[in-house]
Amino acid sequence: MRDLEETRSDVTLSGRGAVSPEEILVVVPALNEAENIETCLVSLIGEDPFMTAVTIVVADGGSRDATREIVGQLSGRFPELACIDNPGRLQSAAVNLAVETCSTPDHRYLVRCDAHAAYPPGYVRAVAESLAARPEAAAVATVMDAVGSGGWQRAASWVVDTPLGSGGSAHRGGQRSGWVDHAHHAGFRLDWFRKVGGYDEAFSHNEDAELDHRLGLAGGRIWLDAGIRMDYKMRDSLRGLCRQYWSYGRGRARTVLKHRMRPRLRQLLPVVLVLGLGGSLLLGTVWTPALLLPALYGVSLLIVSLVGAAALRSPCGLGAGPALAAMHLPWGMGFLVQLAATALGRKRPPVHAAPGPRIAAGAGQRPMAPGGKVALDILICTFRRPELADALHSLDRQADTGAFDLRIVVADNDTEPTARDIVAAASAEMQAAVAYLHAPARNISIARNAGLAAASQRGADWVAFLDDDECADPDWLAELWQAAGSGADAVFGPSLASYRDDAPGWMRRQDCHSNWPRRHNGAVETGHTCNALLRWQGAPWQEERFDLARGRSGGEDTEFFFRLSRLGARYEICETAVVRESVPATRLTLRWLLQRRFRSGQSYSASAPGIAARVGLTVSASAKLAVCGGGALLQSWSPDRRSFWVLRGALHAGVIAGCFRMRQPEIYGAAGTADP
Repeated sequence: MRDLEETRSDVTLSGRGAVSPEEILVVVPALNEAENIETCLVSLIGEDPFMTAVTIVVADGGSRDATREIVGQLSGRFPELACIDNPGRLQSAAVNLAVETCSTPDHRYLVRCDAHAAYPPGYVRAVAESLAARPEAAAVATVMDAVGSGGWQRAASWVVDTPLGSGGSAHRGGQRSGWVDHAHHAGFRLDWFRKVGGYDEAFSHNEDAELDHRLGLAGGRIWLDAGIRMDYKMRDSLRGLCRQYWSYGRGRARTVLKHRMRPRLRQLLPVVLVLGLGGSLLLGTVWTPALLLPALYGVSLLIVSLVGAAALRSPCGLGAGPALAAMHLPWGMGFLVQLAATALGRKRPPVHAAPGPRIAAGAGQRPMAPGGKVALDILICTFRRPELADALHSLDRQADTGAFDLRIVVADNDTEPTARDIVAAASAEMQAAVAYLHAPARNISIARNAGLAAASQRGADWVAFLDDDECADPDWLAELWQAAGSGADAVFGPSLASYRDDAPGWMRRQDCHSNWPRRHNGAVETGHTCNALLRWQGAPWQEERFDLARGRSGGEDTEFFFRLSRLGARYEICETAVVRESVPATRLTLRWLLQRRFRSGQSYSASAPGIAARVGLTVSASAKLAVCGGGALLQSWSPDRRSFWVLRGALHAGVIAGCFRMRQPEIYGAAGTADP
């Protein structure tokens, strides 16, 4: 939670923009909700004339009760209400399917509603208007007020809205609005929802938090509007609540594993509690004092029950303690079970590839040429680089391109299309076809994925990669293509540094800024996008994309090519396929080089598959780090040799940090700079 500010708790339209009903798409996932669906839909539509023109879609996952019949009856009263089949059954699949099949060009806002909830009058309109009033918001979240009719539900509803039950989550009964990292899903701008690829349909639970994480990585912001509230009906049995929170725990673990996130303290506490209680009970069989922790937890639950009974002024509040245990313990156990299942060898959830933007209509685009030529896209990602024009002109000077139907694709990762004019001016002077993509914002993986999506859309046979501050030698492409003739699926070449006159002598002599592809134990394991050629059309990895979680810290290309090698890609090195990069003054410092080496080590080891591989890397890197430290001390008299050992040591230190999943600093897209 961050940047919170006080706001009124009643629904008000002040501070909200105007919207029309034709701009809103409402989706209600449902599965066996006959008991609740009518209450939900009637509360959404009510007697409001505005809502009679809003498209409302119930996506049914194969209900065996009367859910579909009830929706069919209500559609007679509400013409814009429709029911579609959701073969995927899950809520994530339901929303994605409704957006894919039921949205129209007029729809700008997506409102997701829960069949298990009841909504106040004007809820849908208020969510859309809150989005309209905040152009900088990609999504709007609302506050959930837990409710229940029976004794058990009342107790569970009371305790879930306390810090003990929700961990202080602002969307659980909160009274303050502000920008948040995650909250209960209410509304999205449809363009943002599509940009990040919608929900990950592999997630049965925690799909909202997983999407919010990708939304944040892509630069989207989430506004929690505490002036818009909804009533959420709690599970009506202890068993139902346990199953719900078991699934929540497993879902959160999958999100943490997929994105290599650090769990927050409130998420770790149930896990620590489960481990502590389990260890205490086990140890208590031989050492009685160890049972103190379970006893203290039991007393705490008893106190919660007594406070709940007093707060509700009813004996039903005594169920608050058991309800709290049904939240803590199943959540923690579900989290641990998912971690264990992954550690024992189950496949980690795949990187979710957000669809790239369509190519902007403009000059330079042309269809594939006839005559059996190889369709080749050269992808350049850019962020505020004036050197981009030089890179484009170097590609226009390539020799022996007659075998290719060549296109250059520039993906601009800035918030605004700042590179559009540079590309237009350069392409007007070029023979090669040039296409411009605007792929915001400030996450290099988004731009790379946009380029790959464009290549797939065109049907490109191969894709090449070049950085926006590099110039390719005239025979660069021909050399890469000749090397690919050996049967390689990808070829990597060197990026050679061109130093300024004022560069330190030891940097020049060691050529610290050049990037040479390397072999490990005789094999090429991975590579970089500064100079690469990759087979694309029809390859087993054509649906793979760069990891959004690495798009600001770097290393996304190392991880990408590691992943492709595990899919069977064969790599080769071509040392004669040269690109050149002028080193700016900002990079001519030991500090910059140390940070670069450390990040390179992190990127390499963070992609290692499995715990055993990381343990082995940690041991070997620790030994190498010790050798580097000794070398730096023994040769401290020589600036050249001392800096050599220090930089090598930084690389191995980064490897160790990556093995322990240390968070990498963000280097791409920093405000006001183009230099990572």
